[in-house]
Amino acid sequence: MGDRFTMYAANLAGVGPFLLKQLREWSVSTGIAEVLESVDGKIDADYIAVGQGAPAFSLSTTMVGSCLEKIGIDALQFLAASTYTSFDCYLQKMAAGGLRASGNVHTKMTAAKGLLVPRRLSVSQGGNAEFSLDAFVVSVLGSAALPVVVTANQPLPAGNPGTSELFTLGPVLLNAVQLPDVLGIDFDFGLGIEVHGGDGVPFPTWVSIGSRNPTITVRTRNTAQLTALTVAGAALSADTTVYLRARKEGGTLYTDEEEEHVSLVVTAGRAEVTRVQGGVPSEAQVRIRPISDGTNPIVQIGTGVAIVLP
Repeated sequence: MGDRFTMYAANLAGVGPFLLKQLREWSVSTGIAEVLESVDGKIDADYIAVGQGAPAFSLSTTMVGSCLEKIGIDALQFLAASTYTSFDCYLQKMAAGGLRASGNVHTKMTAAKGLLVPRRLSVSQGGNAEFSLDAFVVSVLGSAALPVVVTANQPLPAGNPGTSELFTLGPVLLNAVQLPDVLGIDFDFGLGIEVHGGDGVPFPTWVSIGSRNPTITVRTRNTAQLTALTVAGAALSADTTVYLRARKEGGTLYTDEEEEHVSLVVTAGRAEVTRVQGGVPSEAQVRIRPISDGTNPIVQIGTGVAIVLP
């Protein structure tokens, strides 16, 4: 019987490496599109080759505060000449009849150029907040080299994997007024990523942010918001703040006054009720669509903050 492997923390290597841990899951897609040719009236194809490919990694982590602090609402580039020189994912070898194998026995997937992109932050009542990311991988400019290199018999990266922070649902202030009975929050970072290739090279060589249109969706039992916002919605008239409460290991939660929580602040945009679902009790879905106010980031991220209620 062959070897068995499981996932491990990912790593942004470089000066002051960033161990992307608390992973709930990760996957990699090769994105290969094949050239398959059948000519001269033949039934079966007789020629196959790689047309083009666009490898990408997808990850989900509960290390929300550290990711927001490191990545924010933009993206993180990895490139030989930058702070982070590569993005590495690992398959950790399992020990037959035991726990996890040690030493240079693991499998490493290395991407030397690309962009780590925040996708979604979501949390529901009673649950832990999760942060999902995609790593878009490209080849070195002008090269047909593989954008992801897989090597066996590797050590695991330095650092301490495991849980060091957890966040759960917090209060929401809509136009500086607390929105009661919040059940869940979904923050879509809304980043449109441009990935391009050329010159006949089979893998893309260029990646960048093309656009950003974030949305924050709040589920609440407070269906009175339909009356307050009307069916047309309304422009934001004051700061709108979404909090994530920090869990306290061995206890419940940090107090509101302790500077351990996370905040998302929107200063301009609109809010509307997109759906009201009947039931006992009914629920409303409020969508907040931020826009730039010309001065502040479109969504201001706060980590290590206190919760301030009106």
